[in-house]
Amino acid sequence: MTPRVFLALSLMFVLLCCGVWDLVLTAKDQPQNTVSATLLEWSVQFPMLPVVVGILIGHLFWPQKVRL
Repeated sequence: MTPRVFLALSLMFVLLCCGVWDLVLTAKDQPQNTVSATLLEWSVQFPMLPVVVGILIGHLFWPQKVRL
């Protein structure tokens, strides 16, 4: 398994776990404990968090020459 495949599988696993976590807690009427609610709360407490995440996402997806 190449490092690129391992990274892709790891990211998909983490995203799947976050999604399942959110669904389970929402079904149990605990939406304040979901990943989404936690990130919203942190963004109010730490206003630089959305800025840093935006810069990171922009860096990752900015148009660039793709090497496959």
